[in-house]
Amino acid sequence: MPLDDGEEYRYTKKQVEKLRNLLRGKSIAVGESYAGMVNSFQMAVDLCKIGLPVKYIFCDGSIGSKKEEINWLSRNSPETRVVMMSHPSMVQVIEKKPLKADLAIGTHEDWFYGCPDTKWITMEHVQHDTDYASINRFVSKVEECMGTGREGTDEEVI
Repeated sequence: MPLDDGEEYRYTKKQVEKLRNLLRGKSIAVGESYAGMVNSFQMAVDLCKIGLPVKYIFCDGSIGSKKEEINWLSRNSPETRVVMMSHPSMVQVIEKKPLKADLAIGTHEDWFYGCPDTKWITMEHVQHDTDYASINRFVSKVEECMGTGREGTDEEVI
């Protein structure tokens, strides 16, 4: 029996358009931690592919397996800056807070304590896929975080 996902596809496509409109003109940072399951480089690629440029990628220092994503970003989003959290100079970044973003996704909130206007969504405790349900859940959490969706707190985990 053939699987018909047309309705779910159309709904998800509308959700992605809603995400584009919500974040258009906003600065986005994505990140990861040593213990996390988030590949910030893949997340940045995915966001850029739907028209949402990523300003910063906060990296845990492990980039060996991310060559494909790094190459794609260097060709298609050269303005994206990578912040290597394992580098000793990053202490100054954390202490002085020179980096600002409107929305931080998958990052640790400590990196943005000095930026009270930064909204953040942690993504450490769940697997992140590109199926319809995962995409729709992500859009819903961004809406909540940015204050346009259901009531919730920024600290909720997707």
